[in-house]
Amino acid sequence: MKIKIGKNNNLPGGEYELTNREKLENALGNLSYGRSDREKLLEYDRIGGRVVKDGTVLPPQSLWKLEREHMNKPIEEFTKEELHAVVRKAENTDVPGSLYQRANKELEIRNQRELLEVSKPNKPWYEKPLGIVVLYVIATLVATYFIFRLGLE
Repeated sequence: MKIKIGKNNNLPGGEYELTNREKLENALGNLSYGRSDREKLLEYDRIGGRVVKDGTVLPPQSLWKLEREHMNKPIEEFTKEELHAVVRKAENTDVPGSLYQRANKELEIRNQRELLEVSKPNKPWYEKPLGIVVLYVIATLVATYFIFRLGLE
């Protein structure tokens, strides 16, 4: 089976060939339905499947080790897509301090921050450029009225 991986933060992009049929079936059996090609490749490599990229056989679990190193970075540095991937896996959901718990909390914090930014009140009309022009026109008209009314020419 051949899998194409696009440009990624931690995995080299390109075409990967998964050559061991039995391990491929095991890897696909370990994953739930609808997983991405990237997740299939990582699971296949994790269980020791033979991966060929550009005619070169990669060492066993080399891609998996790259992914593990990438996942061990601070949770604040994860992209939103990476956080969603961790939450979708839903591993160790009941263990306090697990990667799932931390990723889920970080997603909640980011979503709340986005909601706050969206719900920030807009500037009052008189602080906007058009509002300032309207106030200037009104002030000019009032001043003109008083000049003519009081005869201050």
